[in-house]
This record gives sequence, C-alpha cells and structure tokens, in this order.
Amino acid sequence: MNFVRFSAKNGTDEYKGILEGDTVHQIYGSYLQAYSVTENTFLAEDIVYLPPVLPMTIVCLDAENAYI
Repeated sequence: MNFVRFSAKNGTDEYKGILEGDTVHQIYGSYLQAYSVTENTFLAEDIVYLPPVLPMTIVCLDAENAYI
C-alpha cells in the first residue's frame, strides 16, 4: 500500500490517496493519522504526483557565520 498526495491533471485541487496498481483511491483525512477511504478513484495516468508533505519551516545553517 502506497500513500500518495496528488492533483488531477485537469484541476487544481489537491487530494491524498492510496495507490493500488493503476488506480488511486482517494482518502479523507490524513495518512499520518486516522483516515477513511472514499468512493472516488483516479487512474494513475490521470494524476500529477505531489510531494508527500509541505514543509512548515525551512532552516538554513551557515558554518562561516556561526557564533559560539
């Protein structure tokens, strides 16, 4: 079972789902917590895969400017 985050090629909405073969079953909720499988399905060729999560914070460390 592979969890995916995706959007339909012809739309802008983002979904989460379970990839099984060539079919993606849309889920309701978060795959990091409890979820339920909906009746909506998409063909794998009709979706655009998105990164699994969006970063909330980006940290950049620079060794040359570090102060101790």
